Amino acid sequence: MRGLSSKGRSCSRHTSRTRSLSTKFKREQTRIAAEIDGARAELAKAEAADSPYQSMLETALSYIRDARSGYANADPDVKRSWNRTLIERIQI
Repeated sequence: MRGLSSKGRSCSRHTSRTRSLSTKFKREQTRIAAEIDGARAELAKAEAADSPYQSMLETALSYIRDARSGYANADPDVKRSWNRTLIERIQI
């Protein structure tokens, strides 16, 4: 019995290459999925770390939105403090 014909060998090589590429693609997909999971974890950490700042920002914005009535209803000491802050600088 003779070995594989050239057509059979060609098909065999093609199948082998296809399996090899398929394995490489699966490894690459796994690597990319792990990288995406890592990025999502980092993003969640960053969002958790920013949470207190988000709360402070929202509080500050609520004061700014209603600054006129807040100033009008404030005690004289608070008004002086606001004036001093506005005159010196507004720090964000």
